[in-house]
Amino acid sequence: MQEITDQIKAWLDAEPDAPFSNFSHAAHALLTDGAKVKALNELVRRQNKEWVLGIVGWPDDEWVIGEDGRGDYYLVSASGKYEGVAYYDHEGKTIEPFQPSLRAFYEYCLQVDGSSKRVRAQFRESLLTYVAEQLHFKPTLKTKFFRDMKVAQADAEQFMRDFAKEFEVDISSFDGKLYGIGEGAQPSGLRGLIGKLTGNHPSLGYFTIDHLVDVLHTKKWFDPVR
Repeated sequence: MQEITDQIKAWLDAEPDAPFSNFSHAAHALLTDGAKVKALNELVRRQNKEWVLGIVGWPDDEWVIGEDGRGDYYLVSASGKYEGVAYYDHEGKTIEPFQPSLRAFYEYCLQVDGSSKRVRAQFRESLLTYVAEQLHFKPTLKTKFFRDMKVAQADAEQFMRDFAKEFEVDISSFDGKLYGIGEGAQPSGLRGLIGKLTGNHPSLGYFTIDHLVDVLHTKKWFDPVR
């Protein structure tokens, strides 16, 4: 099964921004050390326990190619009984189909990790298009949300709700007032009037497309660090 490890290594060698952080999902899932993969398979086979419901001992045909960092494994069939990559769930003690091919599994790991320059570029383009369609404003990578956009507060609030729903992001910690949207967000008095007329509110916070990419990867809103 060394050819699988070699193929993953070849893909990673050609991938911008590889290798990944030792703490990333991809570092656990996309193993490139044949000796480590072999040792991992020997380890599971030495443990005479109920790995799969009703079955004691590790199934002979299941070859571990990676981990998810939480005690579960990614597998392939040593005999070719099935195509693609399967997933072993240690809590449910089940093995289920996961990705239809090794390449699909590789691409999935890059998407989850989010470190690859190529993947980040894909997310940027998708978000630039999404923002333009939702707010009828063509942003750039330097656009400061929502300071530079001159969109109505209601539209900005709706955008954040739609963004959260579309990309399954938890925005419960998002405070619109920090970014000039929501009740009490706009400065009052002469300063507020000037800001309303010019669209310039330098005291307000902002975020960019790249920050939305980071939020998309974590699936949870966090404020950018300035």
